[in-house]
Amino acid sequence: MTPTGPDPQHRPAEPQAAQPSWSPARSVRARFALVIGLSGLLFALGVSVLIEINQREQLSTALREASLREAQFLGQTLSLSLKERILQIRQVAAMPEVASGMADPGKLRLALEQVRSQHSELVWLAIVDAQGKVEVATGTLLEAQVLSSQPWYVEGLKAAWVGVPHPPGPLANHLAMDAEGKPPKLIDLSVPIIDYEGRTIGVVVAMLDWASIRDLHSTLMRPLQESSGQESLLLSPLGEVTIGPEAYLGRQLDVPGLPAILTGSQPGVIRWREEEPYLTAAAGVRLMDSPDSPQWTLVLRQQASRAFLPLAQARQRMLVGGVLATLFFLGVSWWVAGRIARPLRTLANTAVRLRHGDQVEFPPVAPHARDEIAQLSVALREMDAAMRSQLQQLHSSATRFRALIDTTPDGIVACRAEAITLINRAGLSMTGEREAASWFGKPLVSLFMPEVRGGIEVVLRELEREHLVSPFETRLVGAAGQGVPVEVIAWAYTDDDGQRVKHMHIRDITERQRVAAELDEHRLNLEAQISHRTQELQ
Repeated sequence: MTPTGPDPQHRPAEPQAAQPSWSPARSVRARFALVIGLSGLLFALGVSVLIEINQREQLSTALREASLREAQFLGQTLSLSLKERILQIRQVAAMPEVASGMADPGKLRLALEQVRSQHSELVWLAIVDAQGKVEVATGTLLEAQVLSSQPWYVEGLKAAWVGVPHPPGPLANHLAMDAEGKPPKLIDLSVPIIDYEGRTIGVVVAMLDWASIRDLHSTLMRPLQESSGQESLLLSPLGEVTIGPEAYLGRQLDVPGLPAILTGSQPGVIRWREEEPYLTAAAGVRLMDSPDSPQWTLVLRQQASRAFLPLAQARQRMLVGGVLATLFFLGVSWWVAGRIARPLRTLANTAVRLRHGDQVEFPPVAPHARDEIAQLSVALREMDAAMRSQLQQLHSSATRFRALIDTTPDGIVACRAEAITLINRAGLSMTGEREAASWFGKPLVSLFMPEVRGGIEVVLRELEREHLVSPFETRLVGAAGQGVPVEVIAWAYTDDDGQRVKHMHIRDITERQRVAAELDEHRLNLEAQISHRTQELQ
């Protein structure tokens, strides 16, 4: 038997070699495919975001350009319409009868009525003298009244003038209500009357029903509104909505963010009274060619969801394309990573088998291969050869050590934390045991007789500090509990784990004590014989 300690070659059940895995935490191939796939997805998302920003700017620019074009078109259209009306009243002002101031009032009234009959949107025309008194008017309305404080009179004395929409005022009792039962809105048109000497002797004024302008605007905007859902609002020089949705007509706009658009002329998405925000743009409109004429403002708005619908559709297409591209990249990268990771997986399986002590054959390396995989394969092969050489040397050393321990005639005992971990054949023979396992894990002091264990504990405590203690004699527990006289040499060292490993070299001195006793007895007998012979001789 070889009772030298526990079996160090005990090995747990061998796990399966590394297999391909879909988990990125366990597979380089999965990580590679995931990184490439996510990179494709992030690239698609980044491109879609850039395209969305670019298209959003393009849509805003397009709306601004559309508002400028619409404002220019509307301004030209309304300007032409108003110019035509001003031309009509200018012709009246240029009539010799009017310029001379000598015409019959009835004839002048007839001329005004003819103009009104040709343009039904002109609800009232009048000739006003230099003092602001209405000389003649269609339907004789307001004749003889002094209206010198009216803006159309004050401005009309200077040049042709176009006012802003306003309530009918003095004409309210003479005009019918509109379709909604409200008084109509009127806009003033006036031109000066110049006599033959170049003096201003009065004005010709016409009140235009603003509903005709709204109808004209509605006709112009209907195709655009039906095709893209764009709405337009026309603001007077005073900021009042004269044309637009019913909820805003006749009011000053109090919309957060709109002043910045009106002053900066840059489109923006703002929230009106409606729940949904609108993409809004603005442009200036002049109804008269004169640079001194008041400026109107055209506001063009479109629901943001509808304005950016092409953008949302493009983003959706980009996302779908990005997902498809990601799946394609995942598939391609999985296949490429499989080709790259196959040698790594083979080396991983080899390393797993090496870890469990199996005899393995390393995959062949191409003669001219210099990449990382080839270097890893060569390093593993060299490491395996070095480890096997070291293991062989350790095995030979262990075999020699065991043979030395088991063949020595004296007992050898080792312990960690005062528990026995090794006992050789001679030690077992002294204790009368057959198996070393019966002593493993037991306290070292249990090897000795009870009456001497206190001294053994003192020695063990001393070995915590010293490497070697002086030899001493004591009594070992022998077969059948009989004490065996022994001589003990004890020493200790600290292992790599920082624990004290204590050894005892135990030598049976029974025969030596028997010989010593016999010698003592022989000496005593010899001394007695010498003393007896001496007495006889004496």
